[in-house]
Amino acid sequence: MSSTRRRKNHKSLCRGGGNAVLCGFILSACQHFIPEAKSPPPPPIKEIDSRLETNAAPLRSGNGLASQNPNMAQDNSDYLEFPHSLDRFFQALATLEGGAAKRDVLITQLGDSHTVADWGTAAFRRYLQSQFGNGGRGFVALGKPMNGYIQQGVRGDMSTGWVTERPKLVQGQWAGDGYYGLNGMAIKTSRKNASAWIDIRVPITSVEIAYFKQPRGGQFDVLIDGKVIGRVSSASSVRGSGFFPMRVQRSSCRVQVRTVGDGEVRIFGATLEHTYIGITVDAVGSNGARVTTPLQSNEDHLMEQLRHRNPELFIVAYGTNEAGDDVPIRTYENRLTELFDRIARSVPKASCLILSPPDRVKKTPEGWVSLPKIRAIMAFQRRVAASRGCAFYSLFNAMGGAGAIRSWATELPPRAQQDGVHLTREGYALLGRRLAFSILRAYGAWRMAHGLPPRSQAPVSVAEWRNLNYKNNEHRELTLLSQ
Repeated sequence: MSSTRRRKNHKSLCRGGGNAVLCGFILSACQHFIPEAKSPPPPPIKEIDSRLETNAAPLRSGNGLASQNPNMAQDNSDYLEFPHSLDRFFQALATLEGGAAKRDVLITQLGDSHTVADWGTAAFRRYLQSQFGNGGRGFVALGKPMNGYIQQGVRGDMSTGWVTERPKLVQGQWAGDGYYGLNGMAIKTSRKNASAWIDIRVPITSVEIAYFKQPRGGQFDVLIDGKVIGRVSSASSVRGSGFFPMRVQRSSCRVQVRTVGDGEVRIFGATLEHTYIGITVDAVGSNGARVTTPLQSNEDHLMEQLRHRNPELFIVAYGTNEAGDDVPIRTYENRLTELFDRIARSVPKASCLILSPPDRVKKTPEGWVSLPKIRAIMAFQRRVAASRGCAFYSLFNAMGGAGAIRSWATELPPRAQQDGVHLTREGYALLGRRLAFSILRAYGAWRMAHGLPPRSQAPVSVAEWRNLNYKNNEHRELTLLSQ
């Protein structure tokens, strides 16, 4: 990473409209700025092979015996396919690393419960930010749109009276108006003095609240640590997205909205950014989501949301829920193709990456077996990746293939939960680091192919990252996430 850290131009916060006039004086909301801790970057250690992974503390099986899990993929294996599809993303990284970037390099991941938990994306985010700088936390929901919504560095809640608006299946048909925001779920209410908030536990310098503009839309106040800093009207003659930007310079803060009660208010979420240009990673989606879920959003609305975020890399991570249903594979393949066509129309310059589902097992009379549909899903994901110019990464293979999730569940401490579907924070974090490491290795090869000098800071391997960080900041953050 360049030794000179470039600051963002916060004039970009004022995107026009009636709320832009507030940009000049909102700094008073959070007075006592605590600057970002300038910890040194990880040492430029050369990439090592998998022997360091086995030199780490041995994993233990459920019977307490030390074992090297045969289903444990080593961190020198690479499961990233079609890396040439990431050329534009790599160019953005090179521009960032060279000190010429004028904005963050944004990665937006859209997926199901694996993504929403943010344990894997948090580790992915931290790994890349350790290499290229912290551009901010990214997009998060405001309030608590569903149980189990966990995001690094923020905690949300809300008063009674709010309901979550998201696509729903009713008697086999999708229901909803299609205006759900980037997350695919929004909170709404018509009550007076209904409040929703997030407590931010990471350093930020700006917040942007995304909301729904609609006929007869209500007003809401925006508060920082209990102080009203502006009132927003969501009334509009046409339906669309609204964005309310503000500067908040503090290492922790409560951002809150409170309704006036003169009409429906619908909140999509908030974007949290940092002064310095670097990497930002959005983890968006909802529990139980399938690739068909984002297609239930109004297409113009989804395109508007994507264009506003304008990521350099868009990651799509579905397949776990599809593996357990009886919908034909061809249907999902068509839907995935349709989703990427919409993404391409929205952000045509963004690189794209498809993540396979991790392993999923079910119990049978013969024992625990991986769902056979997973391999069929990965096959069509590869086909779509190849046809739409996207990279592909197999989480299934990265964790060890068929049966790996059951082996992970019997380890002490376990890296997978007992349901045969979800991982623990340790398991998700390991896969997140492995994905980041594979991307950085491909980026290093891209630099060589384009005649650029080797990176001054070599990517730290998964094993080294664990040894350097697990007992310190990352363990602390993951513990907070589990609370």
